[in-house]
Amino acid sequence: MGQELVLVGGTVKNLRILAFPDPFLFLRAREVLAEELALGHAGDVDLKELVGDMLATMYLNRGAGLAAPQVGVGLRLFVADTSPRVNSPFHVFNPVISEPRGGMETDLEGCLSVPGTKVAVERPRSVLVTGMYLGGKLAEFRANGTMARVCQHEADHLDGVLIVPR
Repeated sequence: MGQELVLVGGTVKNLRILAFPDPFLFLRAREVLAEELALGHAGDVDLKELVGDMLATMYLNRGAGLAAPQVGVGLRLFVADTSPRVNSPFHVFNPVISEPRGGMETDLEGCLSVPGTKVAVERPRSVLVTGMYLGGKLAEFRANGTMARVCQHEADHLDGVLIVPR
């Protein structure tokens, strides 16, 4: 683990981000069960604490998103913040990306697990993201533009897919 930060509401950790070619990054993460979301724990992992630590790590490393496997946790979870002022964080457990719309767009993507690398990746401009929030509440929203790209990039991590092989 890394340094700790004190924020309003508690302390969060700057987690260690796994770097390519760490084999853990190529594994498919497991779904978080509904019972685990309701209890707030998946095994010995406190889910609320994990979300907070992942957001802190993402912000400290100037990322737009971060998937749990990137910090060595094999759960289907990502956090992101694509707002211009970096003040609208969100998280999704067990995300499903569907209903692409608006055609395809190619843009350069970076990755906190592949520092210093930018890769041109073609992705749909708009997607529907469904999954769960902490506590088990249904998450469903249409992501467009940068938000769609980030959600797709982070969902790829949950399936063990990195931008490097692209």
